[in-house]
Amino acid sequence: MKLIMENWRQWLGGGGKMHPKIQEILEAIVEQTNVSVAIKEKTENVEITYVDTDTLEPSGLPEGIIQMDLDPRYNGPCLHGYVVSWAKASPGWGPLLYEVAMEWASKNATGLTSDRYSVSDDAQGVWRKYAQRPDVDPKQLDVDLKTMEEVPDWVQPLTPDDPTDDCVQLSNFKTLTAADDWEESPLAKVYSKSTQEVTKALKKAGRLVIM
Repeated sequence: MKLIMENWRQWLGGGGKMHPKIQEILEAIVEQTNVSVAIKEKTENVEITYVDTDTLEPSGLPEGIIQMDLDPRYNGPCLHGYVVSWAKASPGWGPLLYEVAMEWASKNATGLTSDRYSVSDDAQGVWRKYAQRPDVDPKQLDVDLKTMEEVPDWVQPLTPDDPTDDCVQLSNFKTLTAADDWEESPLAKVYSKSTQEVTKALKKAGRLVIM
């Protein structure tokens, strides 16, 4: 195990640079647990979750899951980005799942965005951090007016002639007032990464399962 970790850290230093918090969680998983990250492709969504490496059942501790989907019927086109529909994790273990979800969404679509209807305070913190990271590319989403029964006067579409970026903004509006520029919110973006260093590191460590 020591040799595996030394080789893995050498690989990271050779071009697999990642966010320090993500690397910390990765090292904790590889060194201290028998937990893997599983990517489950389902008919209606994709799940990123922690599983027991041997049984492939939910790991128990740490536990965590992120569900994301591409269904425009509920969320709007959203630039063809995956939308988080459910997220839950043991304290401190969520960032790794979000990172894998974003890398998957960036590879298989245009990126990842928050739940369009409700976002917890903790999840808002996740998206604020992504908005500040230089290795993450934010793309602007517009408001999908068709999803709103009543449109506040201060909400104006950004690209009224382009429906591809229309996206439900209800979770965003819940955090704002009329004095705020809604489009500046971290919840008004779809985020993508050009690299897959976290997914590759999990695979190299034998802790990635595709189901």
